Amino acid sequence: MLELSDARHFRRIVAGACLIAAPVVLLVGAVLHPQSKDEAASHLAVVGENPGLYYAAHAIILCGLALFLPAILGLVHLLRLRATVFGHLGGGLVMIGVLGATAVVAVDGIVVSQMGQPGVSAGEMAELLDRIKESAGLAAIARTGGVTFLLGMLLLAFGLWRARAVQLWTASAIVAAAIIFLVGQVTDNRLIFAVAFAIYLGALSPVGWRILTESDEEWAAEPPKGVATPV
Repeated sequence: MLELSDARHFRRIVAGACLIAAPVVLLVGAVLHPQSKDEAASHLAVVGENPGLYYAAHAIILCGLALFLPAILGLVHLLRLRATVFGHLGGGLVMIGVLGATAVVAVDGIVVSQMGQPGVSAGEMAELLDRIKESAGLAAIARTGGVTFLLGMLLLAFGLWRARAVQLWTASAIVAAAIIFLVGQVTDNRLIFAVAFAIYLGALSPVGWRILTESDEEWAAEPPKGVATPV
């Protein structure tokens, strides 16, 4: 039974649901996303083949990134009393990375999808896209976001394993997914993104399900007195 007026219950349900839903939505977006091209004219040609699908894929990815934020807060909650530093520092870095990814996806999905619409000047739009891709501002956002996201997920994975909040294979899968995701950002390859999100789904969904099926008391429980709590 949903008790939305109970803040503790609401946070648990949202965290558990988002740990499952976020990688699912991101995976769907990555699968639907047409493979981009490095050369601007070719990139716009891909967009022009189906601008609606290009836009929809980015909209789905943006929804997935939004869902990823409560999911991360759920992981941070698991580390609130054990490995607290890893939880807060890692969670903060991941959020910076998600915000950076959101900015890049928004530019690509909204701006570039309009640049590839029929009737526009292909030459002028290709030149504009080259300038956007080469701009120092977008490059800084993408690189900073990629690095902070990777570091944050590594810290969270280590903290979750150290605090015994997840099994070693789960923490290892989170690390693997984070590294593969960075490779996807560098190569802009949708298949690599899809692999990363599929691994996240396999690693995070059991954690989300565990949170959904536990009681509110278990969700808020503190460790027994006298038990050492790692930093």
